[in-house]
Amino acid sequence: MKKLIFICALAHMFNVSAQERYTPKNELRFNPIYSLNTNSVFPEVSYERSLSHRSALGISVGVLLGSDEKFSYVDDFIRQDFSVLPYYRHYFGKEVTSGFFLEGNSIVLSREPTVDEDKPWKFGLGLGIGCKFELKNSWNIDFVIGGGAIFQGQKDGSSADDAVVVVPFSDLLDFYPRLGLTIGKRF
Repeated sequence: MKKLIFICALAHMFNVSAQERYTPKNELRFNPIYSLNTNSVFPEVSYERSLSHRSALGISVGVLLGSDEKFSYVDDFIRQDFSVLPYYRHYFGKEVTSGFFLEGNSIVLSREPTVDEDKPWKFGLGLGIGCKFELKNSWNIDFVIGGGAIFQGQKDGSSADDAVVVVPFSDLLDFYPRLGLTIGKRF
């Protein structure tokens, strides 16, 4: 009888631990906020991987589509043709990677160079804040706002006299927005 009780208790322990709630660690999201313009749209898709209960790494990729003119950007707010934005988020919510969060991000973007620029690829660093809400069946919605500085240089001079040029700090920086109203699914 003792052996039977022991086996039943052991089976119950394994059954309880097997029924613990599984939380998916991967998430795929779509950000339609940059696609609300009628002339050109900039859809952004994100992938996020939970590292722990409170932290996650992710990457967002956006592409300019349907531009009427070569230099027609989304209301001059999104001024890139292509961007890759890796980020790290630290969450403060009770659930796994949900609730209020702080975000550190960087960006690599491509756009047509202007007269003062000689390279179409730029790099930047930024910050964001936001909140993620869990919905039913592993769906979620999150809001993020922030931005960052794009580091760029001036066109190099071709003569020896142009080699040493003092450029104001404000001419070296450009800014990028970080806005999102994303809808996502965990898997």
